[in-house]
Amino acid sequence: MTILSPERYVVRDSLHQGMAVFSLRPPAGWQAWSQVTWNLAHTSHPVSVHALLHDPESGRAIEFLPVASLCWVDPDYGLMRPNEARLGQIALPPMPAGDLMAQWLLPQVRGRHPGFTLLGIRSSPELMERFGMQVWDAYPEGVTARVSWYDRGVPMEEEFVAVKVLRTCPTSGPLGGATQINWGFERIASYRAPFGGLDAARELFWQVSATVQLDPAWLQLAQSLQQQLNSQHQGQVMALYAERQQAQREHQAWMQHQHAVSEQSQQRYNERMAARPADAPSSGMDRNEQLRDALGGERTYHDDFYTEAQQSKHSASHAFVWTDHQGHYQYSDDPLFDPNVGASQSWSLMREKT
Repeated sequence: MTILSPERYVVRDSLHQGMAVFSLRPPAGWQAWSQVTWNLAHTSHPVSVHALLHDPESGRAIEFLPVASLCWVDPDYGLMRPNEARLGQIALPPMPAGDLMAQWLLPQVRGRHPGFTLLGIRSSPELMERFGMQVWDAYPEGVTARVSWYDRGVPMEEEFVAVKVLRTCPTSGPLGGATQINWGFERIASYRAPFGGLDAARELFWQVSATVQLDPAWLQLAQSLQQQLNSQHQGQVMALYAERQQAQREHQAWMQHQHAVSEQSQQRYNERMAARPADAPSSGMDRNEQLRDALGGERTYHDDFYTEAQQSKHSASHAFVWTDHQGHYQYSDDPLFDPNVGASQSWSLMREKT
């Protein structure tokens, strides 16, 4: 039986002055490595913890992997794409623990190893008790997977143990009500050994796991920081939602204005047609072109600057249009306005085609 070290190995959080995250007793003579990574932009899951115990002589190892934090929204409004990263979580629709292990986790952590082979998966409801997890309200599912692969030519056997949880919370947005589903593997670990030594590695793993002690002060810090990040993010979401609502109101007001302008143009067109004498000579504009002007809020004027068309179009929002016959125009709604006053070039009032 492998003897555990009397000294505890402490996993520390360098971002918070080396604060202890958790500690354990590794097997005597084994090497230990750990990493605590914070990303404050990941407001849904800002921290990951990873630890590895390894025996260079025997090749055996015990690994505590980062939590697999996943999310989905039901109903699916088409806003989430599977495997898309979202604020520290991965978008993925819920599935059984065995499927998540086989289709998602194992291909990521061991799929590129030479000779990787999935040997089997089984349900493991005893894992919640063995890990000391109080998650019965989160639909827990324990699962164990056995794989094989080659480590620099040496055939290895490895077992992964994980506990899947699922929590839901109602949410709302511009598309209506929905349910946010936060789920994934809340506990993931593995133990491995050269081929033929997996049973002994399994016993050693549970022996080490029984010594794990989570630091309550760090847990409280992590939970408090995540709540702050969630609150900030929620405030940003609400501000963005309000901004989009304001933009929608402004767009609606603009559309109403455009509709009013179109109606006014149609009314002016109808008035001109009604006031036109029955024997008035044709201007060369057919009824379709006159209607396009009315609907587009434009008027067509005689214009000798354009030698071929002999006409130009201008906004119907102005009552008078003046030209210098050089392609320059001035607009006014004042019948007393005369651009020739104080000007160095000659301006002429344009005549509308009707």
